[in-house]
Amino acid sequence: MITADRNELAVLSDTDRAELAHFLIQSLQPQADAGVESAWDAELERRGNQIRTGQAAGEPAEKVFSELRGVARAPQPIIDISESEKN
Repeated sequence: MITADRNELAVLSDTDRAELAHFLIQSLQPQADAGVESAWDAELERRGNQIRTGQAAGEPAEKVFSELRGVARAPQPIIDISESEKN
């Protein structure tokens, strides 16, 4: 069955195969809990209100992205696993 399906799928266009691949990957991922989604929506609303009312201040996007670019370029420490296994 899978071999026959593979032969049929091989002739699909790149766009159709990409759409199928996206569908299959999405089907492997667990569905988000509706409670979690609504909790995040409420949190985003709360934070937005804090910024609009002056209770909290945001950072300019350029500053945040600049800091993130610096962190991404910073050398990362190398962890020697063999040393930690000795202890």
